[in-house]
Amino acid sequence: MMLPTNANMAERAPIVIGLLGGNPEVSKHLESLIPDYCAILDLGEKEIELGALSSCDAIIGLLDGNLGVGPTMITSWADALDHDLPRIILAINTVTGRADFDEAIALSELVLNEDIAMRYYPIEDESSPKYVGLLDVLTHEILQPGMTPIPADQEHVNLTIDEHEEIVDLLAHADLSDGVFESHTSGMPVSLPKLKTLWNEAGLVTVLPLDQWVADEVLLSWINHREPKWIPTVIKGEITSDVLSTDQTVGIGICDGVARMWHVGEPMKLELRTENSEVIELTGDLPNNLLRDHRIRIGDTIRPLSTNYLVTAPSI
Repeated sequence: MMLPTNANMAERAPIVIGLLGGNPEVSKHLESLIPDYCAILDLGEKEIELGALSSCDAIIGLLDGNLGVGPTMITSWADALDHDLPRIILAINTVTGRADFDEAIALSELVLNEDIAMRYYPIEDESSPKYVGLLDVLTHEILQPGMTPIPADQEHVNLTIDEHEEIVDLLAHADLSDGVFESHTSGMPVSLPKLKTLWNEAGLVTVLPLDQWVADEVLLSWINHREPKWIPTVIKGEITSDVLSTDQTVGIGICDGVARMWHVGEPMKLELRTENSEVIELTGDLPNNLLRDHRIRIGDTIRPLSTNYLVTAPSI
């Protein structure tokens, strides 16, 4: 018996975003930025080998202007593409690093074999080497942290007109409706609200400059538009449902020492049911719907104490 998914629960269901090319400062910052229903999983070498990447709902890749891109990130980025995971690239150390922001874009396209759709460009301080805001070439606005967007001056508009037209063309082609594409190809402008909505739905990959945290609000908007993609199955006797439909606190091991959790509420006693049917009582915190315990192995079920729920990874 299969139960239907509860659409209301899925709206703010927990999501996990994998972080490739980890940087402790960036990891800490992202943890402070993300909403409660979201967790950042810093993907180390071992966790990637065990398949933790495929259990994420989206991927953030870090590109360091001083260090470049490591081989693990290149391989894992290709794996994320194979799993059709939403992806975004954050560029750090591009103000005074060996590679500036434009070079970071070129490097992304070269080593990640990715078509990059560039919408946001950093604005540098004229008096010191740091970023102070972003230029949104889709909306022709200047975005500064904590401030209301302001119209870009005509010089900035003229300098980025080619990028603006390229984004509009990409979004029109990415839309599923014939109407938007026909309007675009016939020379009729597509509404800006429609284009902004398409940006979040089209699956385009972009590079965001993260130095001085100038792209925090844009990054948070991207995260807020992510939805669960990895949805395990919960079995209780003859009843089978997806993990979003059950109302019990359950989870599944996604790598050694880490389990994804759903429906986390008040503190309660949990147990770990291993693949060889051993049952171990657990205690521990559940920050952002991740449970960490050295005894967890990939595929293990986490469930309320003395229950018989089984959680299995999605087969499709």
